[in-house]
Amino acid sequence: MRINVDFAFYVEEYHGSNMDMEKQFPRIAMDAEQVVNKMTYGRIHQYKIRENDLEVVKNAICAVTEVLYNDVVVKQSTGGRLAQRIDTDGESVTYAGIPSGMTEDDVLYQKCYTKARLYLEDTTLLYPGVFYDYE
Repeated sequence: MRINVDFAFYVEEYHGSNMDMEKQFPRIAMDAEQVVNKMTYGRIHQYKIRENDLEVVKNAICAVTEVLYNDVVVKQSTGGRLAQRIDTDGESVTYAGIPSGMTEDDVLYQKCYTKARLYLEDTTLLYPGVFYDYE
């Protein structure tokens, strides 16, 4: 079951303020939904989500969408390299080092997980064990 999160939800419910991503939002939100589904061990697509958990899942998708969008913008401005910091004058860029044994995708997933966890932590969706209180 797909969870529909549109730009109107992002602005009105999530109170997102990045208006630059309106055109790209549907595509990036679909990717974000897949990332959140992976974090929840496939549960958001496998089970009917309770109404109160559905709201936090949608917020988590919005948070991950912002992370993914910001990653695209930063990589476009730095020629595809992972930047740690870009000064406002646009002249100075500090490139990030990738921790040993990790790829850029691993680092991006960690950022996504950190943001999504803020919303999903009070649910059983992140629990890796067998316990799951959905039908």
